[in-house]
Amino acid sequence: MTTLIINSGYRATGSWRATNVARGVSDAASSIFNTLRSFQQHVVTSATGQARLAEPDEKLRELFEAIESEVEEDGAKRPSWEAYREAYNVLLNLPVEMPRPTLIPEPHGAIAFEWCKDPQHLFIISVNGTRTMEYAALLGEGDELHGSMSFSEIVPAPIRANLDLFISEL
Repeated sequence: MTTLIINSGYRATGSWRATNVARGVSDAASSIFNTLRSFQQHVVTSATGQARLAEPDEKLRELFEAIESEVEEDGAKRPSWEAYREAYNVLLNLPVEMPRPTLIPEPHGAIAFEWCKDPQHLFIISVNGTRTMEYAALLGEGDELHGSMSFSEIVPAPIRANLDLFISEL
């Protein structure tokens, strides 16, 4: 019997990461683990993988530089490093085919991701470094959605389902 348990493996978000792996003891389990690790390293070192990993860094660097000048001018709270880490994970785990959001620093120190069709149709996700994701959406006149959920690296499924629906109608 061969056993290999992968907690996160391939994600429907278009990314692939093997973390929290419980390895089996058989030769077949070791072979599977090594194949998955090789695949992961190949993706990360490929041109596409490098671009995919560099994009969140660049977007967050631009946001950080913009915040540095604004914080001094208007006294807004600077996002914590934990908020940057959460924002990086959100960007890294967005599907390749999904339009990239506009990053917006919020006055209370959170980092928001905004997808906007027009003033009556927008979707915003916000992280603040406390492992909680807040979201709000305007889906047309009188059609609103908002709330908060626990968050750890991947956008929670209910938020993601609503975001996917919103994006499909852009």
